[in-house]
Order: sequence, then C-alpha cells, then structure tokens
Amino acid sequence: MIADDDFFLRVGQFTDVVEISQPLASFRVHKDSETSRLESLSHRLAQDYLFQMKEYQTRPSFLADSDISLIDDQAVRFINSFFLESILKNNLELLKEAGELRQEFERLVGRYFLKRSSAGARLLWLIAQHMAPNSRSFAALSLLLRVFMKAKKKLLR
Repeated sequence: MIADDDFFLRVGQFTDVVEISQPLASFRVHKDSETSRLESLSHRLAQDYLFQMKEYQTRPSFLADSDISLIDDQAVRFINSFFLESILKNNLELLKEAGELRQEFERLVGRYFLKRSSAGARLLWLIAQHMAPNSRSFAALSLLLRVFMKAKKKLLR
C-alpha cells in the first residue's frame, strides 16, 4: 500500500527526487481494485508502516532521522485509526489486533506510542486497557464514541 513511499525512498538512495506539480497520469477506482477488497485500509497501512520500521532497523539506513520519525508518525497514525475503527465497528477481534500492532510498535522503538498519539487516542487506549474484555463494556465504549462523534459533527457545522 505504501509502495510509492518505498519506491521513492529507494530511488532517493541513487538520485535526487523532484516534484512535478501537475498530473502526469490518472487511475480508475473500481470495485475489483486491491484497495476496495480490503476489509480495513487503516489496518493494511499500519502493517505496511510497521514493516518499513522493521526494515530501517534491520538494514543500514540512508534515511535521515527526520525521515525515520515521519515513518514512525505514520505508523502511529494508522494504528490509532485502526483502533478507532475497531471500536466503531464494535469488533473485539479487531481491537485485539490493534493492540498487537501497538505492542509491535513499542517493541521496535520503545514506549513512545502514546506520546506520539493525540489526547483523544491516548484517552481511548487508557479506557480500553482498563475495561473488562467482554462485549458489553466494549459495546458501551463504542456507543460512547459514536455519541461523542455525532456531537462533535454538530458543533463543527
């Protein structure tokens, strides 16, 4: 999924990369595309950014520290997005997978995950950590989050 990022990182090892600010190609969105068949794009992107993190840690890296930090930030972003998605879908299995992705991140770079997360995401992780692992408490969290999001949309109108 992040093939473009990976491609340009690899090309950047050998030559400068420049931006051309006008479209040179286009693509068609259709029901049989790889992206449309994914159950969760956030899940896939979280996995892909974690893969990139493993790559720069196991191989000599040509990336600057600021580039590595951007990859880490994107991993946090998509793990949190997948975590939120699991709550909204009221799906305990997805919640467990989001927790495993977070643990993988922390295994790779230490306990910086929550520091890189928004205040709202930190609060949700804290609540999820302390709730009983059953569907009733999870459903309550899901409902609370939906009510909050609905109220937020009304406030932003």
